[in-house]
Amino acid sequence: MKLKDWNNARRKLKVDFERQGITRCEKCNGNFALSFGHRLKRRYITTTEELTTVALLCQICHEDLEHGGHDRMYDEITRIIEAR
Repeated sequence: MKLKDWNNARRKLKVDFERQGITRCEKCNGNFALSFGHRLKRRYITTTEELTTVALLCQICHEDLEHGGHDRMYDEITRIIEAR
């Protein structure tokens, strides 16, 4: 997926998450430097569905998952989404 696709999806996700009341890190409840974490690294995402399968994470939790390996990243994001 291209950066343009992600920018469009991110705008919609921001609105959707705010409507749902998700405005803090879904892992630690922090609120500093929030961003969306994907189950897969973006360079491996090929579908809009996977592009929008995300959790809202603070910078610390996002980096922790990014560097924890593909399986852990996939499992953690899936667990967070299922727990909503």
